[in-house]
Amino acid sequence: MAIRIQFAPEETGRQKIQVEAKHPDGTLFIPLIEADMEGSTGDELTGKGQMTGIFTGVRFPVFGKYSFYLQREGRTVAELGLHVVKTESQTTNAP
Repeated sequence: MAIRIQFAPEETGRQKIQVEAKHPDGTLFIPLIEADMEGSTGDELTGKGQMTGIFTGVRFPVFGKYSFYLQREGRTVAELGLHVVKTESQTTNAP
């Protein structure tokens, strides 16, 4: 997972960033991810920050929409859905 954040000029100082990942039933399936990022420098240019994370062994045990929420200072600023669906090959019994 990679996240790139761009801050507005008025968003100065340290910013608390969190990522939540939830099962289709709304429960967390990856522990809450938190980081502090430096906001804008306060001039016309905006501050930028990047977060990267590698998740190994993540399983999606049920079909449905898994949701990822990006929060800044406790407020959700973006949501991304990952739809896990059953394919035809998963429903066919192979010999």
